[in-house]
Amino acid sequence: MTSKTEKEQMLEYIAENLKDSGKIDISREGDKILLDNDKVVLLVNKEYSKKSFSNIYNSLKKDRKAAVVLYNDENTFLRNGNDFIHNTRYEKSMAEFIFGELKKGNEVRDKLVYMRPEEIFLSNVKGWVQYYQPKTQNFNESIMSCQFSPVRLKYKDVKPEIRDYVPAEADAKRMFVWNLREQLEGKLKFSENYNESLAKLSSQKPKMSWCGKGYLNLR
Repeated sequence: MTSKTEKEQMLEYIAENLKDSGKIDISREGDKILLDNDKVVLLVNKEYSKKSFSNIYNSLKKDRKAAVVLYNDENTFLRNGNDFIHNTRYEKSMAEFIFGELKKGNEVRDKLVYMRPEEIFLSNVKGWVQYYQPKTQNFNESIMSCQFSPVRLKYKDVKPEIRDYVPAEADAKRMFVWNLREQLEGKLKFSENYNESLAKLSSQKPKMSWCGKGYLNLR
């Protein structure tokens, strides 16, 4: 969980950059930034259970198009998956997955993310997850948008007596790999699609996007 000062900086950064992007009415209400009369940005800097978070999100969607931004402190959200490999029952399967991807020329070790229920929910609903990135040695203050796919695990070391009840392979429940990551700096705008669940923050000038191999320039 982030401090009160960090939370306020997150709110200030997003609100000010939305305000500068055009003529829209902005107000603040707790962990939410309200835009005009039909849009809201929910700021998340603490842990929720899967059920409570989905209830909050679905409640917001009843009256407004909702975008969600999580605070990236790398402790609560966007956690390095390598720190959790040895704490799972799938250590051997993970090693095989990483080696298999490496042989294909896809270095995934630095892309592993051990996701919380809030991140998995947003990834399933929207197809991507957005994070507030505070200024660090490696990153400028920005919004980070990530698309994920679950790690595919093969189960070989299964006891014979339960083999019939365990699939030969399956998607990991919490271990994911990011496939695309966009860094958005400066003025923000609230983007929406024909599907209201796709509402998100975007930038007039995205800085850059990382994909599987090097950099992918955004149009």
